[in-house]
Amino acid sequence: MAVAGSVSFVAPVFACIIASSPPERIVASEFTRIGAPALTASGDYVYFTKLNADSRVQIRRQRLPNGQSEVFVPATAQEASRPQLSPDGRWIAFLTSEAGSTEVHVRSTDVEHSEDWRVAACTSGRTALRWSHAGDELFYVANGVMMAVRVTTAGSFSFQPPRPLFNLNGLLSASFDVGADGRFLMVRPRPALRPRSELVMLERWTDLLRK
Repeated sequence: MAVAGSVSFVAPVFACIIASSPPERIVASEFTRIGAPALTASGDYVYFTKLNADSRVQIRRQRLPNGQSEVFVPATAQEASRPQLSPDGRWIAFLTSEAGSTEVHVRSTDVEHSEDWRVAACTSGRTALRWSHAGDELFYVANGVMMAVRVTTAGSFSFQPPRPLFNLNGLLSASFDVGADGRFLMVRPRPALRPRSELVMLERWTDLLRK
């Protein structure tokens, strides 16, 4: 086992999970794209992203089972995406994007509290966003570097300035996870298995024929 903070490399794996009961639709798509589901530990709510009428991404919340979805983070001047719940379920981290700038924000899942903290700026628009298992750090990618933000979630929310951890060096920023031991699970693109084929055009090839 590697020490905490190390990186493991895996090839993409595709699996089929066989359920014991038929699948049940819990979110109606209404012919619009939905994604990035985040389920609370209690199973009471699911958070997900959805395009609004203006084709901007917003974060919605729906009570389970069979509840109506409600806008949790509206897309006004910015788009909101990639919701991630803290381990204790009290906080939600997400990305906002506007005019090419992407930031990491955190809000309380208690709708009575509307505070919004911008914990990091200038991130990669394709980065994944993850909490540590202890809920005391947030991880994201900016300019090809894995970044970490130390946070405090007891009582109110507070955070420290972001700090770099390591360079990605070709790893995919859109797909990573963090294990309970602090190791990062990441994906490195697989090189082509076949050599590159080339098309060669030979002019006046008849001149090469033996006369």
